[in-house]
Amino acid sequence: MEIKEQQNINTNKKLNLTRGKRHNEIAYNMENAIFECKSSMDKRTKIKTVFVFLVFALLTSFLFLKSDNHIGLLFFAIFLSLTYIIACIFGIYKTPISYKILNGDLIIKSRFTRKAISIREIRNLRIFDSEDRKGLIRIFGVEGVLGNIGYYSSTRNNKMTILTSRDTNWILIDTKDNEKIVISPDDLALVNLVNKLIKNNEN
Repeated sequence: MEIKEQQNINTNKKLNLTRGKRHNEIAYNMENAIFECKSSMDKRTKIKTVFVFLVFALLTSFLFLKSDNHIGLLFFAIFLSLTYIIACIFGIYKTPISYKILNGDLIIKSRFTRKAISIREIRNLRIFDSEDRKGLIRIFGVEGVLGNIGYYSSTRNNKMTILTSRDTNWILIDTKDNEKIVISPDDLALVNLVNKLIKNNEN
């Protein structure tokens, strides 16, 4: 009987040590890079990008050719060209190329910018589903050039910032400051990982 009790005590000690070790690992991971993935364009986004380029290229070329005796067509062609160039610059500047968890932050990295969101400030992170897309309207931004970048509104979520390089794998980040951000990582494992870190931080 005493031997069994001693065995139970030893087993409990091992369980407690294991739990403590796991807790320390998670806490340690919160402060170190434990996840990184790319944000690449999917097939649909590539097709849209090429399509928009061809439309602008053909239209502006046609207008330039017909603008010999029409100054208005020339100005319109220049306006369209500048609009497309600005959209490309904005897209290249803001479109995410990767996501990383580092030092307790979820980092959204583009070619020239870096946005860090503290995981402790994230209230919820979930898949952006079909209901979220209902009534989705672009308020300001670029769509069809390397991805979807800008400020949007939808029936369910009202105002939000969309920073996606693809039309699939959309994830909604809802912060404690009521900021809503949509991203599109290649690896959806990011959802479960961040939610685990949020849950661990609450405990």
